[in-house]
Amino acid sequence: MKTITKQSLNERLDEPAVKMGKMALEKALSLKVDKKQIKKLKKNFAHLLLPFNRILIRYSTTQQLPGHLIGVFPGSHSHCKPTASMRIQA
Repeated sequence: MKTITKQSLNERLDEPAVKMGKMALEKALSLKVDKKQIKKLKKNFAHLLLPFNRILIRYSTTQQLPGHLIGVFPGSHSHCKPTASMRIQA
């Protein structure tokens, strides 16, 4: 398994990547749920879930923002200077 550092990921989160992420999220949120398909998936994979009471999926990411946004989005300090950043948690 290859490990990706925060810095490496941050370098890849350029404007085209952000646009693509927004488009993917908009598409995912616009999809209608096919209840028959969900039932079929539950039936086929239910045995895998039996050992668990519940399954939680969490995702969190932090993105550095331009310095002029520090008053609205205060972040941590980098190289002894305050930075602006946002955290997305889902």
